[in-house]
Amino acid sequence: MADYAYNLDKLSSTLDAGHLVEVRESPRKGLGLFARETITRGTRIIAEYPLLKAVTVSSHGVNVLAAFHNLPPFKQQAYLGLHEYASDTFKEENDWESLSDLDRRVLAIFAANRWGRDVFWLASQFNHSCIPNIHNAHNPTIQMETFHSIQEIEAGEELTVSYIAGICARDERQAQLKKWGFECKCPVCQDTSDDNKLEQNFAQIAFLSQELKIAGALPSKKTLDAFRRMAGLMRSTGLVGKYLHNCYLDAAFCSAVLGSAQMAMLWTEKEVEVNDYCLGKDHLDCQKEVRVMRQLRSAAKSKRPFHYTHISWVLDWDQGPE
Repeated sequence: MADYAYNLDKLSSTLDAGHLVEVRESPRKGLGLFARETITRGTRIIAEYPLLKAVTVSSHGVNVLAAFHNLPPFKQQAYLGLHEYASDTFKEENDWESLSDLDRRVLAIFAANRWGRDVFWLASQFNHSCIPNIHNAHNPTIQMETFHSIQEIEAGEELTVSYIAGICARDERQAQLKKWGFECKCPVCQDTSDDNKLEQNFAQIAFLSQELKIAGALPSKKTLDAFRRMAGLMRSTGLVGKYLHNCYLDAAFCSAVLGSAQMAMLWTEKEVEVNDYCLGKDHLDCQKEVRVMRQLRSAAKSKRPFHYTHISWVLDWDQGPE
């Protein structure tokens, strides 16, 4: 037991080297991560290797179980200390009744805490918010999952990530969250008049996004105006992570296709700013997008004819291993 406690203390101090966070009870959410002190935007709060990595996630969870049984004892104990939840769908997919109690527990923990096919020890304590204040991404430079603050976070405030994909209306968000077994009660999901305004913004963003998808996002002044409106709605709602980055990127590319290096440069400067605080300057995509910004600055100053194909665009963030 002493060795186990020592190993967990060592693991914790390595992950949270700045001692910026603490794990404690969160109202209606179980355990959560909270700021010990004021955290400025862009701070790398956690950089973590997976506690468990499943090579693939096959039927009956075979590779998840094998990955667990290959862990050293202290990591198995750390893993078994995490929250567990398995939805009825997950149980059906994994022939639940045929499994041992331990195997069910291992798979339920995986289902509740997985990021792709990885489970992280400290990062598993992040609770969900539809307007998160933390962005996570795989950093290929250091081969770790990183978690950066995307808002200024006050001492005592809870740190949250988003569990769901895309910006969508409340009903769709709640439907996605059923796989984790809870109903979101974050500010945007409540029913006060102020929170309804946030929900209206979500609905407008989702509508604009769908319109652009249907239109194929063909570059035009109308398309550029839609990106401008989306960016404004995102900022006013507090959605200042990857979706804002993607909006700026699309606006920059649209401006470039329309022939304006100057406007493309201005959008890209905003995009680089978001990249910096979401990913960190050591992330390869940050470095690539700084090069794009420099190319656009040079093009904006040049008297030569500009064409968007002159730029080495970065059209997708590195999402890391699947």
